[in-house]
Amino acid sequence: MDKCSDQTASLLPDDQLTNDGIREILLKNQFRKPEQNENKQTNDRTTPEDIKCKEIASSFMLTNQQSRNQTVLMVGDVDCFTPLTYKLEKNNVTVISMYKFRHTLASLFMLDMGCIITSISEFERTLQIIKKDRILKELFIPIVVMGKENGITKVVCYLSGADDYIDEGTDITEVFIRIIRQLERSTQLNERIYIDELTKAYSRNYLVPAYNQLINKMLTLEQTFCIALIDLDNFKQINDKHSYLTGDKVLASFVKEVQKNINDDDVIVRYGGEEFIILFPNTCPKEANEIIQNILNSFSSITFTHENAQFRCTFSAGIIQVDLKTDLTVNLQNVNKLLSAAKTKGRNNINVASSRESK
Repeated sequence: MDKCSDQTASLLPDDQLTNDGIREILLKNQFRKPEQNENKQTNDRTTPEDIKCKEIASSFMLTNQQSRNQTVLMVGDVDCFTPLTYKLEKNNVTVISMYKFRHTLASLFMLDMGCIITSISEFERTLQIIKKDRILKELFIPIVVMGKENGITKVVCYLSGADDYIDEGTDITEVFIRIIRQLERSTQLNERIYIDELTKAYSRNYLVPAYNQLINKMLTLEQTFCIALIDLDNFKQINDKHSYLTGDKVLASFVKEVQKNINDDDVIVRYGGEEFIILFPNTCPKEANEIIQNILNSFSSITFTHENAQFRCTFSAGIIQVDLKTDLTVNLQNVNKLLSAAKTKGRNNINVASSRESK
């Protein structure tokens, strides 16, 4: 199997996209943001169009820096895919390419995909696979079709569900801008669905697709991950004594502290009123415990004020290493037992499953 020397060369024939090929693509895109390219291609001439593209992409990245919908999936073989890939990656958009839409690979990036660009020949097949997938069909992932200008074909594509149709001969700068606009639409709509308005953590309905995607990644990479279940201590008393608005501030402050301490690919979900779940990819219980302890130390040091009263808040947590062959419900039951034990010990406590220590 030919190795991919870079992301633009990651397009593999259908019969070569084996588990090793999928693993290779995954490792290139695992737990990182797209590489900065300011120092690459230093001999390239910078055109006014390049400057404009950089401004547009920078604006999108700045506005949506916490978004995961910044990966473009290219399906098929169109002449302009190569220059478009270069232009997107030069502006820090991750690109993954394949000759045919492969559900196995797509399922590993489904929550990261902000747009799918497909050739006419692969459009129908791609659409059928997406519609059959329970999670993919619920996500808003714009589909852009690229092919030769043909009025009837364009109408059929739009009627079938395409979000845009771009002629192969369209200026590459225009194509780039239209793709960035699709990424913006995807980000905005998915944030409305999956982001908790108050805390800016992910909402509960994000947990199942995030968990399933992570399971697929960890199985492919032969890695594991941890789940932490966190409950803010005596939160009802805070609401009753200091008002619900103050309680809202406590929740938002907690999530900010979490986001300061976790990696880009860790996922924090608001599971219930004052309950949160954190998914830690490629992390052992000891490491997860250290992160949670750091969060507890920083969060518990914050002084909140309501009228003339001041108070602080702590939390209790349970941490397990996930059994990759066990469903989410069972893993949540197991980590909830640890959380309950932590609260029984007097709260302000972290309980880690000793039997799941990483080797």
